[in-house]
Amino acid sequence: MNHQHEGFKSLSWQANPDDPMPDGSAIIASFVAPDRNLLSIGQKLWSATRRAAVAAGVQTIDATIRADNVGGLKYYGGLGFTDYTIIPNLPLSDGTPVTRIRKKLVL
Repeated sequence: MNHQHEGFKSLSWQANPDDPMPDGSAIIASFVAPDRNLLSIGQKLWSATRRAAVAAGVQTIDATIRADNVGGLKYYGGLGFTDYTIIPNLPLSDGTPVTRIRKKLVL
């Protein structure tokens, strides 16, 4: 079995000066292949990502999730992320408006 495409996480420093995130914030993004078990792959990826964030001095992690992504909202909520703002009707690349929920985790 090829494990390269089961999932990935990205963690990058918040670089938009117009975004009201606190100093020391990083943005997390995740993907787990639909045919893989979200919890086991997501947990393995999260463990490594959290260690890297702490080692890099990240103070707060932001996860911005589409409101229609029930699994993603549940996953980050289960990791201890809490809602801190809502971005209503932000258009997708095709123009479809989708609300985003912003969650944060203070390390």
